[in-house]
Amino acid sequence: MHRLADKEHRSHFRSLETEARKFKKRCSRGDITLRPSIRNFLVWLHVTRSGELLDRTTRNSQHEIILNAKLGNPVIPSPLKVSAVLEIAMFHFLTGIYTDDEAWFVKLNEHLDALRARLDSNKKFRKRHYLELSTILSQLGIKDGHGAKQQALSSALSCLSCDTSATSSNVVAWIRSLTSASVSQACQQLATLSNIPAFVTSDILLRTPMSKDELYLQIDLWTTFMGSIGQAYHEKTSHTSSIIHNLAYYSIQFDPQALPDLILQTLQYFTSTKSGFKHKLIDYSFVNHLVYSLAYYYIRSSHRAGPAAMAVIRSQEHLVQGIGHSNLSQEGFIGIVLAIREVSDEKAVKLFKICQSHFHEMSTFSHIGNIHLSTTPEQLLHNFNSAIAQFPNSASLWLVFVKRLQSLELLTEARAQKLLTEIVTRKDNLILSKDIILTLLQPVDTINGIERFIKTLEDGDLLQMFKSGVVTKYLTLLYRFSTEKNVRKPYLDRYVHSTTNIDCARYLYASIDRKTTSTIGVMLNGEVVHQPQEIYNMYIEELQGKLADENCLVALLRACDIRPQGQVMMWGQLYAPQVAVHEFKTHVAKKLMPASAGGIIASNKLWRMYIQVLSTSDYLAELAEVIRWWEQVQFVPSKSTLMALLKALPRAFAERHIKHARSVPVKETMQKWPWPTLEEFQEFIESK
Repeated sequence: MHRLADKEHRSHFRSLETEARKFKKRCSRGDITLRPSIRNFLVWLHVTRSGELLDRTTRNSQHEIILNAKLGNPVIPSPLKVSAVLEIAMFHFLTGIYTDDEAWFVKLNEHLDALRARLDSNKKFRKRHYLELSTILSQLGIKDGHGAKQQALSSALSCLSCDTSATSSNVVAWIRSLTSASVSQACQQLATLSNIPAFVTSDILLRTPMSKDELYLQIDLWTTFMGSIGQAYHEKTSHTSSIIHNLAYYSIQFDPQALPDLILQTLQYFTSTKSGFKHKLIDYSFVNHLVYSLAYYYIRSSHRAGPAAMAVIRSQEHLVQGIGHSNLSQEGFIGIVLAIREVSDEKAVKLFKICQSHFHEMSTFSHIGNIHLSTTPEQLLHNFNSAIAQFPNSASLWLVFVKRLQSLELLTEARAQKLLTEIVTRKDNLILSKDIILTLLQPVDTINGIERFIKTLEDGDLLQMFKSGVVTKYLTLLYRFSTEKNVRKPYLDRYVHSTTNIDCARYLYASIDRKTTSTIGVMLNGEVVHQPQEIYNMYIEELQGKLADENCLVALLRACDIRPQGQVMMWGQLYAPQVAVHEFKTHVAKKLMPASAGGIIASNKLWRMYIQVLSTSDYLAELAEVIRWWEQVQFVPSKSTLMALLKALPRAFAERHIKHARSVPVKETMQKWPWPTLEEFQEFIESK
């Protein structure tokens, strides 16, 4: 089931798995007692589907440890609310259709009998309509059960029927949404419904969006249903908090400009008294943790300063204004320090000193601040060693250390391999995140290097956990060296019998179940060299309507430079540059706000490639639009990007821009542009 790959589920499951490992010397079975909820249904499914074996390749263990999911005593929600009853009943129904374990049905019926008895004793819930089990199972494509299974499923439906909106067609739509492979598919199942339970909408919000457009679907869903979700989980604020953190995390990954509005709207709703409902969610602890988390999520991302960092800082400002600076904890303070460092080292250091004067405790937060502000290799190593000596099991310290090594350009392939080996040896006590592995993968630059990386993960029984990121990196390397032959590929040789890297790359790509926009971009850029004529067809077929990312656009622009027999390629009835320019205009942001309008915040690299295609194709009208476009999105070009544009423009037009920028007050954004003098521009033209 694709759901088991979602970040929120993986994080939840890994924390349970780590707890089980801690007790491995005492018992051979790690029991997890589950309270009925949709989130815990995924844990149950994960365990039962995989028969999860812990330490199955650990050479020193004397016995295997099996992670076992079980039910405790029957759970009766108090107070007895429809939303809570529906979620509990759906948990029981879903586990019932996904297993044939008789022992499970005994426990299931015990829980359901208790819940039905409680409903029958309450006037509000006593009168329930009838739901036909065979009809629902038939629509779901599931065979009828018998005996204890049929009894459990019928009892679960009886509990679901306490809500008038739980008609057969609606229940089927809810289940199809819960079991859909993606955010888009889950939303499609609910498109015609007017009354959707909070456990269904919140399930979509806890998923991993596979593209920017899926993130926008989630944000729209959240702004529409945050009220019903907040009320349904009023006593379980951790659930609502997880949703907000998930949306914040993926906003930073896909579109940081969407974050400030998301945070502001959320704060305004949950602190408003207009609804007549007083929410418990927003308190000092929640706000401080979110302030810190936003900065930490930014560090985990691949963004580097610029607009993304400013979006995080604006979001933090919204949060701090809500509680006041005097109520910042050490955690919140450090979060601000981490974010400020992305735009000003000097300000961050000053703020960190103020934080230390207020909070003397050396917590993981203060150590993270020290590590992130390190400026030399010696200082970084000293700060990390001090931190890890005090908190040896903190995965956050490892991540910030590895990220700082990367930003200081100290993370070589050899060092990454050494760090991976060290981290794998500590796996029993660390909850490893995908971000650590992806960061360590970044400097791996050879086929032999990725094979060694895979071998280390396999030895630690961790490859399956991080397979998607590793496979994408392997794909990148195979395409990079696509014209070469590597005879020995111990991992790939098990699956594909070919020594050519291009064949291996195509096999690997075809084997990926969940192709993200990023993975599609890797493939397109790899295939540009081999089949430039087909790149646009591949682009359309693989994206299937999803929003393109920067790498996908790079592939189209790169293809425009390839001219078989000196002729501009045709993609269908249009020239390749026409198509590439159209796609660029479609997918690159034209305004900074509102972020939900969509669009890639193009990098300097992408702008230079776009300018090159416009220049080569003599698209002067489009070239003339670029400066205004940059103003609208508040883009500050690098000197090389600005020079590339000026060179591509007609000489007189370019010189007029330079004179105007240096003699007339211009907009604040344009003041930051690295305008050359006329002499510098002249030298640049003559040097090319």
